[in-house]
Amino acid sequence: MPEANSETSEDPAVPALVRPLLLLVALCAPFARAAAEASAWSAVLEKSQITVHVFKKGLFSAAAHDHHFVATRWRATASFDAARASEVRLELVVAADSLRDRQPALSSGDRDKVNRQAAGPDVLDAARHPEVRFTSLRLEPGAGSTAEQVGRLEGVLAGTLALHGRERPVSVRLVAKKDGKGWWAHGSAKFKQSDFGIAPYSGFLGTVAVQDEVQLDYELFLAPAP
Repeated sequence: MPEANSETSEDPAVPALVRPLLLLVALCAPFARAAAEASAWSAVLEKSQITVHVFKKGLFSAAAHDHHFVATRWRATASFDAARASEVRLELVVAADSLRDRQPALSSGDRDKVNRQAAGPDVLDAARHPEVRFTSLRLEPGAGSTAEQVGRLEGVLAGTLALHGRERPVSVRLVAKKDGKGWWAHGSAKFKQSDFGIAPYSGFLGTVAVQDEVQLDYELFLAPAP
């Protein structure tokens, strides 16, 4: 009996195996693309800024000043897929002793005094609570965030702010736009100092004081994380 030629013989089982494999690849392709598009991002500090505004009040407030603290040591990371806006995750961590007042009406000596007070035991108490941390839980998309409008995210980040040893829910406005390989994101949040166990500054029987509510503004340029 002649021997079969292995180079020319065909195994009829091969096509039957290939077809389901090709079907599996086709079904998995959309999920693979979605996984590739979902990315991790980190803030480029040189292009970004975090500012905390503390506003004055009181009978003699005309003689006082608002304060605008800029964070000098901080980091921010994000994870999101623009096509699934509600899955945005953002974490912002600020060193509590790194806030520097940018009120131009104050002398450098007065600004240094304000900075020490902000980091001191009566306010942020940075020695005991060295970090201020916001962690988002979800994004409640606005009208500007749709799957058809990839390249823009807009809505409210619902998350948790850890400050002065306490955690409270805080909502943060977010508007983000794609820019080349990165994203520009900006927004703001308001919260009360007293919610975190901080007594707002009050002097001279309350005639010179600051408001309980403060405002945080941010502008971030997010680049692909290494």
